[in-house]
Amino acid sequence: MDLKIFPHNLNGTVFVPPSKSYTHRALIAAALSKGGAVINPLFSDDTKATLECLGKLGFAYSIEPDKIQFKTIKKQPVNKYWAGSSASTLRFLLPVIAQYCSDFAFTGSARLLERIDTEDLSALTGLEITRQKECLKIRGHLSADTFLLSGRRTTQLISGMILSLPLLEGARIRLVDIGPDNPYLKMTLAVGRHFGIKYVLSFDEINTMSNTVYRPSVFRVEGDFSHAANWLAAAYLNPELKVSGLNPDSLQGDQDYFKYLKSMGVKYQYNDGSYQFLSGRLSDAYLDISLTPDLGPILISLASVGEGRVIIGGGAKLRYKESDRICVISAAINRLGGRVTVNNDEIIIDGNGMLNGGVSVNGADDHRIVMALTAISRRIRQPYIIKGAMAVNKSYPNFFRDFQNAGGKTVVL
Repeated sequence: MDLKIFPHNLNGTVFVPPSKSYTHRALIAAALSKGGAVINPLFSDDTKATLECLGKLGFAYSIEPDKIQFKTIKKQPVNKYWAGSSASTLRFLLPVIAQYCSDFAFTGSARLLERIDTEDLSALTGLEITRQKECLKIRGHLSADTFLLSGRRTTQLISGMILSLPLLEGARIRLVDIGPDNPYLKMTLAVGRHFGIKYVLSFDEINTMSNTVYRPSVFRVEGDFSHAANWLAAAYLNPELKVSGLNPDSLQGDQDYFKYLKSMGVKYQYNDGSYQFLSGRLSDAYLDISLTPDLGPILISLASVGEGRVIIGGGAKLRYKESDRICVISAAINRLGGRVTVNNDEIIIDGNGMLNGGVSVNGADDHRIVMALTAISRRIRQPYIIKGAMAVNKSYPNFFRDFQNAGGKTVVL
């Protein structure tokens, strides 16, 4: 579906939905607790893919409007799992499913299978993983005392192995190019601890204490900083807009968004549970997003309507997401009238203050591209069209409802 966006003032308060990253992790830990665990998840295409895979793995659950409760019933697993377009689902669950099935396959979108067929899968010693025409085929059993895992391309597979460690008696993870203080790994460890897992950490190793098992618990998923980044950008452009539902002490790496904004000269205030723009103007800055690649699209978009030169480095991981985000967001902003140049994995944005608009831009079936292009609508002179706007269903199905409730104007084409 294509959507026409009309520049308009935004105001009121946006309540950020639960974190997608935490939801994936909590769903898996809750299922492995073998009954009684309750979470309030984000319901989106990606998280539903994880939940449905857990159901096919044999874990029973009930769904209510605002929570999921896992039951003690455990059925026989199947041998085929659909991950949709969710790399988190596939990488988190692959080592978990391998504890229950010795011969299974993952299917998913063409882009997902392209993204997932990477060299880091070879670190899963004992598994034979082959890319077939429309699936990833997995045979064997995880069989090593130490798994050597790199975080160079992604941390998702490491998180999947962390979630699997309590099922692998005596096994450990040795980290390469990354430490356990990485924000995404800290989130995974925090979820595991919440459900009773005791970890032993060193500067490059992760293992668990003997006989540690998942225990049922209630887990309340906090607001998503990746999604909030779009609303916080909109709040800078619309000072009457407030953003609520976030944990100021969150472990989410994308909380670094405030650090980036401060480097660009912009400050926010936190009052009565909400964030609101306080002061400053977007100006020159250098930002390294190597640990927070999901913030790339909104930082590039926001900088394009600033007044200085912003250079964003550490963008390599942007090329391996739902789209090549460096190419897609740069092309879209330039088509709207911006000035973005790319030098390998470095992005240089010269702020124009206002963009002309009046054109169609490609959302590339990428939820974060679509949200970022919408968030800056207040600084685009003429209405513009985002192609494939319903890509937001992947992580934030109510995004455009919230946009309209805040005063945003859209027309479905």
